[in-house]
Amino acid sequence: MNFTKIRYNCGKGILKARIEDENGAKLENWTIMLEDFPKWVRIMCQKYGFKIEPEKTDLDWARKDIM
Repeated sequence: MNFTKIRYNCGKGILKARIEDENGAKLENWTIMLEDFPKWVRIMCQKYGFKIEPEKTDLDWARKDIM
């Protein structure tokens, strides 16, 4: 888990996330650079056991014929 070091006033975004359970109890707090967000999402998907599937669009039927 090599995330970029948090740097304030550098012109890049910072993401703060708070993960709670169904009762509102805090499980985790995260502060990461916005550029590390995709890596963080993959880690959270593995940790909590969910999958993110691409959203279907009206033109998916065209893509299937080509592939």
